[in-house]
Amino acid sequence: MDETPEGTNAPPGAAAGPEAGARHGPLPAEALGEDGRLRVLIVRMSALGDVIHGLPVLHALRAAYPDAEIGWAVEDRLSAVLEGHPEIDNLHVVPRGEWDEMGWWRRWRLVRRFRTELRSYGYRVAIDLQGLAKSAYITRACGAKIRIGFAPPEGRELSHLFHTVSIVPSPRIRHISERNLSLLVPLAVRRQEPVFVLPDFEDARAGVQPFLETLGRPPAILHPGARWVNKLWPTEHFADLARRVISETGMPVVVTGAGDLERSRAEAIVRDAGEGAHLSPPLGLREFVALVRSAGLFVGGDTGPTHLAWASGVPTVGIFGPTSGARSGPLGPHTRYVDSTLGCADCRRRRCPDGTDACMRNIRPEDVFDLVAELIG
Repeated sequence: MDETPEGTNAPPGAAAGPEAGARHGPLPAEALGEDGRLRVLIVRMSALGDVIHGLPVLHALRAAYPDAEIGWAVEDRLSAVLEGHPEIDNLHVVPRGEWDEMGWWRRWRLVRRFRTELRSYGYRVAIDLQGLAKSAYITRACGAKIRIGFAPPEGRELSHLFHTVSIVPSPRIRHISERNLSLLVPLAVRRQEPVFVLPDFEDARAGVQPFLETLGRPPAILHPGARWVNKLWPTEHFADLARRVISETGMPVVVTGAGDLERSRAEAIVRDAGEGAHLSPPLGLREFVALVRSAGLFVGGDTGPTHLAWASGVPTVGIFGPTSGARSGPLGPHTRYVDSTLGCADCRRRRCPDGTDACMRNIRPEDVFDLVAELIG
């Protein structure tokens, strides 16, 4: 199926246009349970940024079908981001960490148990936002008769063989969040602007409040980490940026990082930036989200925390090299992004084939600060 309408951008959390929530036709009969309700499972198990990019699908479904029963399958390490979400009825947590430590026989038994759990909910539709073999398997394992996903190349690892409907989004639709919304065409959901809704995380704020009080005002958060090595902006660039933010805006700077590599990068930036720069305390995922949502500014690369920040309404500047800001960057008037100017930018490769960091290094600290100044005044 070819989905052709061109998408549009909207500020996260903003009300969508007049067609938001509208339907352009009846649902297929196979999508409805015996009680006439739509029962649909969204499958996006990882990673954090991709879960954020999938939230507009959840919101559009809930807006179009307020009485639907909607589930979401997510891996255990990210489930905290979706716990208590007001638009999710059933959160199905895939215990990936536990499974990885088991022998194959015990793991298979638990996979079968998880499949039985999913089937007990009576899902009639499953939407594969991940486009991998593991996510496509879950769409089939849940028992849904209608299984919607991307056609190749966006549907990878032969995932499309598990789908009953494969979607080819229009090439005019560039942003990932908007391309995800194309998967709702078979469910008669009209095209609309992406809207991002997150839980409130108020329960986690107490864990970061003592640290925030030591800062005196909402901080500027710099996040130097990324899963891809070639998405890393140099630490010396971050340190230069931190010094300018501190001296020219008066905002305290908090540098975040999880894991040994990110933590060492964060420590180097704080050390080089000097007075006014602070290392984030170790935090659980929900506390980290609460910290990000308290910020007055967020700067980072194409990584989950950056997407979490702008989707939460935090003024955000994104730094993009091997990926494109137009495709996966922040949306809304409270955001800015800068792309690498090298001819090989947006290669979408996990490692630079030339073995250099030139893609990100050529983005100068002054270019990023200009966007910061434009954003926060």
